[in-house]
Amino acid sequence: MDAPSEQTQYARRYLDHLPGRQKIRERIREFLAVETYDSLQKIGNRYFFRKPLPDQEQPSIYLRVGATGEDRLLLDPTQLGTGKYTAVKPLRVSPNGRLLLYEIKQGGERTGTFALLDIETRTTLADVLPRGYLRGFAFASDGKSFYYVHEPLDSKRPFYRAVYCHVLGTEFSEDREIFCAGDNENPRLCLISEGNRLGFLVCRFLRKIQTDFYLRTLENGRSTQTFVASADCILSPRLVSGRILAMALGRFGSGAALNARLRTKERRTSYSSISLHLSSYRNCCGALERETFPRNPQTSHSRP
Repeated sequence: MDAPSEQTQYARRYLDHLPGRQKIRERIREFLAVETYDSLQKIGNRYFFRKPLPDQEQPSIYLRVGATGEDRLLLDPTQLGTGKYTAVKPLRVSPNGRLLLYEIKQGGERTGTFALLDIETRTTLADVLPRGYLRGFAFASDGKSFYYVHEPLDSKRPFYRAVYCHVLGTEFSEDREIFCAGDNENPRLCLISEGNRLGFLVCRFLRKIQTDFYLRTLENGRSTQTFVASADCILSPRLVSGRILAMALGRFGSGAALNARLRTKERRTSYSSISLHLSSYRNCCGALERETFPRNPQTSHSRP
């Protein structure tokens, strides 16, 4: 018998005979047996979320139509047949509301498997990303493909970082690469999206952190353009209604908030690059309207 098992048995022999233990256990169970909701995703008037049932080890994924509608079970993790410690979590819903991306984890592990659920039929598609880290995912507007950054645990090129486009029903080996961040252990590549725009965030962990951020519009085959180049900070951007909102964290806790509006001309979106140096908050900006808010105005400044 191994040491952990012996320790568990020893603890059980002592704790199981403590007076009042059973009442305390039952009282704690009452506190835990409450209805909770998390991981909410909303498309139109349809709500996707997790909630556990009383005495259920892991929560299931549900769908509710309207704020006061009934909850419809979509996926119970026990139905996967991989044990009571299997957990599922909704991550993304396709724009047409037909597909749900969800994550599958075992026993609290950090990595997961990523699958697509057909919401109407409650069946899982064959397009499953194997166990690993998903650094970004975006459904295409046509509902027939998606974009992703994935780091599989069993990859033959563990340091290769790229964004791919996958067409549903095809092999992942046929996926089209649309952006590459390199093939070494320094960079981390993340994907963000909003509407017909994709953002590629590249962080390089060298002697000092360097961050690049690129933008691509998914129409008419437009090329990827640089938005931020070699910034000495950690950038956390979001694409929101034609704007880029970002928090930038530099060395020694210095930081700034960036609010950039993407200007349009003749229905075309133009970008210009920004070089961020948070040690002195020097911002070089061309065709972008932006607002920067230094965290510590006494020790930093902004200049055009």
